[in-house]
Amino acid sequence: MKFEQVNAELVPVMRGWLNYFHYTRCKRVLRNLDSWIRRKLRCYRLKQCKRVITLQRILERQGVESWQNWILALSGKGHWRKSGCPQAQQALNNKWFDEMWLYNLTLN
Repeated sequence: MKFEQVNAELVPVMRGWLNYFHYTRCKRVLRNLDSWIRRKLRCYRLKQCKRVITLQRILERQGVESWQNWILALSGKGHWRKSGCPQAQQALNNKWFDEMWLYNLTLN
């Protein structure tokens, strides 16, 4: 499944959650949920890069330094741990998610 399709299916659900919990006092819960969803999407995107060179090229395209690309790409960590690394967070940051039209639970 393409990342854009996952995003398109996720946005209405996130809007519904925010509309339902709009008047409650749960900003911290929404912030934690939003950060978990973003990390899970980073994990999904990194998992789509099946080869080391593909992951390195994506990180390089997003502006991460070359030596840091290779550190993450060659690491033996699992996809979830890689998604929490600074290189992945720098490459797939909130600006990148905004460009992908991901709904932000913390701003509204």
